[in-house]
Amino acid sequence: MDAIAANAKLRTEELHLGELGISTLSSIFVNANRDPKKGEPAKPSDFFYFTPQVDEREKISAIASNTFFALVEDEKMPSWAVALAPIDRIRKSKNGNDVPKCRAWMRKGVMLIAPQIKGDKAIAPLALIDGVEGQVSVIDIDTGTARDIFVANAKNEAYWAINVEFQLIGSVTYG
Repeated sequence: MDAIAANAKLRTEELHLGELGISTLSSIFVNANRDPKKGEPAKPSDFFYFTPQVDEREKISAIASNTFFALVEDEKMPSWAVALAPIDRIRKSKNGNDVPKCRAWMRKGVMLIAPQIKGDKAIAPLALIDGVEGQVSVIDIDTGTARDIFVANAKNEAYWAINVEFQLIGSVTYG
């Protein structure tokens, strides 16, 4: 059933990408022929029919969002992570300055924002992965604690993900 739902979602996203051009042209046509004194101008989104629905399970948590922006403010967010992150979705979820004690684990190509340890797994409300896979050592940016995790990335590509579980392999504290 999950495969059917995923396929339906993928098809809706594909149809939405196809309608972007005609929606833009439709809004231009309507705006060119409207009386500027009457109402607001039309936006391409006014003509969307296949807008993908955002599933609440896919919403970025406020803790992850607040932590992301705290790291940016403290200049601890690498540029590759900012470029990869879904900034608009993160901005929508920000609701204050509530940030966990463990803000992020990272290394080049891997950033786990607000990770929590549950048993032998690390769960990250937001993970940014840039072409890294296999066993990697990540370091807590605030305490210097190193942990080995396993990153599954079969396609070896850059992506971001919500509520991801990583297998913990070990833990060592540096200096």
